[in-house]
Amino acid sequence: MTTPPPPDDVPETTAPTPAWAPPDTLASTPAAPTGPSFETLPAAEHGPAPLTGGPAPVRKKRIAVVLAATAVVTLAAVVAGSIVWPRHGESGRDREGGEVAASALRAGDCFEGGAVKPTDTVTVVPCTRPHTNEVVARPVLPDEPYPGSMEVYLQAKELCSVRGMHLMKSRHYEDLEAVLLGGDEQLWVKGDRSVTCVMHYRGAAGPLTTPLAQTIDPSRRFYQELRVGDCVAKEQPEVPLRVVVACTEPHESQVYATGWIELDGDYAPGDYPPYPGQSAVQKKTLRLCDERGRKVFAGGSPPDGLQIHTIAPAEVNWRDGIRAMVCMVQTMKAPLRRSVLP
Repeated sequence: MTTPPPPDDVPETTAPTPAWAPPDTLASTPAAPTGPSFETLPAAEHGPAPLTGGPAPVRKKRIAVVLAATAVVTLAAVVAGSIVWPRHGESGRDREGGEVAASALRAGDCFEGGAVKPTDTVTVVPCTRPHTNEVVARPVLPDEPYPGSMEVYLQAKELCSVRGMHLMKSRHYEDLEAVLLGGDEQLWVKGDRSVTCVMHYRGAAGPLTTPLAQTIDPSRRFYQELRVGDCVAKEQPEVPLRVVVACTEPHESQVYATGWIELDGDYAPGDYPPYPGQSAVQKKTLRLCDERGRKVFAGGSPPDGLQIHTIAPAEVNWRDGIRAMVCMVQTMKAPLRRSVLP
């Protein structure tokens, strides 16, 4: 798993406790996800085999501090992955009988084929036929002098993680393994700076017979997608999304207010104000939840047996332009089975 750097250290300040909250009010700020993680792992255990000539395996600690951009919610254990680096091959080779070089795969291709190496081919099939691999994106790295294999890998990993982030909502999420196909210096100087982002399905139920885009579960939501009235199932630390259920089903919390941290001016892209710190965004979130709670609940306090649970943007959310605040009431006893909102 790739873990983003923690927020910048800021002096601790005591955030005000909403007047209507019980003493054990909870307040949590989510760390941000990196999306499906592209790590260097032993190929024999993790999908397609790495090609010869690629960079040596990298220790996770070194990778962990690199990828932090464009994240939106808490990320627990995601998918494992491997990195393979074609040293040769002709990107865009004509397809014959469904067989193509790995370097010629296109975004949206579903294919079969275990070992991927420079001279190997894979068999592209319609995504409605059994398959275990899908190309989710094929971005192109910046046109610049070759920066070295490790820098190419890190740039490619970030792009693929961002492009595959939506698949965290797939009902097959736990069985997806990210695989990165990247070019080396020989391909780079020929003008081929493309990266192939592949998701390998390793579920026990057998191959997939549908595109991954059709496996998205609408009940899985990033925190900023939660809406007032949503009832949320019990959170699982290893699952990076909230699961919304019918309020008549057992659930742990319910959203009673949402908001957006306002800025003190207009900012152009690249000139966004720095993250004000966890204490500052927490304070703003608690203030919002206090004000809205006084209006929503009779007597100015939540029903007995409930406590406040707040979600404020983490630093990596902020850098991606996400300044959402979410106010929830959370059960302290048995699961809820009805809406607690008026």
